[in-house]
Amino acid sequence: MVAAIEALDLPIQLFALGTGVGMASALARHRRTGRVDHWPVHVAGCSLTLFLVGLFISLVEALS
Repeated sequence: MVAAIEALDLPIQLFALGTGVGMASALARHRRTGRVDHWPVHVAGCSLTLFLVGLFISLVEALS
């Protein structure tokens, strides 16, 4: 069994949160417009943005 890398806990949690936010965004757009075009972009954009924010926070904590 491999030990978890604690520095990635926050980025992974934020990635999961971003996935939920992206899905909610895509569903809201579908409700508003009736279209489902580009829904993976909504999900990926939110997920990756929050993951990168989590990496930045972890990096700042590690350097301070």
